[in-house]
Amino acid sequence: LLPPHVETRIAAGEAPSIGLQLLAYLVLTSAEVLVSVTGLEFAYTQAPTKMKSAVMALFLASTALGNLFTALVNLLITNADGSTATSDVAYFCFFVALMFVVAVAFVPFAYTFREQTFVQGGEDDPRPHEVETAAAVGQPQQLW
Repeated sequence: LLPPHVETRIAAGEAPSIGLQLLAYLVLTSAEVLVSVTGLEFAYTQAPTKMKSAVMALFLASTALGNLFTALVNLLITNADGSTATSDVAYFCFFVALMFVVAVAFVPFAYTFREQTFVQGGEDDPRPHEVETAAAVGQPQQLW
């Protein structure tokens, strides 16, 4: 909720400091890197051997669809003279609320998801083997 606060201050005539702008870029860039790497790794490890390219393409297509959705929202709130029909604070709050709704809707899926790791040894054994998570066995999982 920091962007709506900053936008309110800008609308009141204040100028944000360069430190605040750099902090925003740092947070956004870090989040993008962490989400992209995690999502790509998850898509790659959970896909069957013969479907890895297709699953990775679907992951990247979901990013494109998100960008198209944002462009559509921007198109719908833009007036003929180029101004926006809503305030910038309402714009940011809309996306915050939308992210919250999507996160809540995702909880049942995440709760029932069973992780599988697909063997990378080739075409001989494309069968997945289930990985017991630390929560399932009640013990820390060995990483190496």
